[in-house]
Amino acid sequence: MSSQSSPPAGPSRRPASETALGRRGGLIGTGTASGSSPALAIPGDLALLLDSRQIAQLLAISRTKVFQLIARGEVPVVRIGRCVRVPRSSLQDWVRDKTSCVPGVAGPAGRE
Repeated sequence: MSSQSSPPAGPSRRPASETALGRRGGLIGTGTASGSSPALAIPGDLALLLDSRQIAQLLAISRTKVFQLIARGEVPVVRIGRCVRVPRSSLQDWVRDKTSCVPGVAGPAGRE
């Protein structure tokens, strides 16, 4: 028997100096598909255009419901190639327009 140990079986590890790209071209583990640096990313509360995840979070609904609203043309969208985004100001206007006041119940400030 040899005293040398064989390398462990399983996936090989990359050196830390190599960068790994995900299937969409972004760096693995950064949460960005474009590979842009997270330090350069615009915070979600300042973004002009919102994606389906951000809309779902802001409206407290599922992404499926967001896609249904977009497909029915109920929410105004901007298309950039295959990307579908909703302008933040348009979403706020849409919510304002969809908000209804029930007679006899105090509504939001300034809307009675």
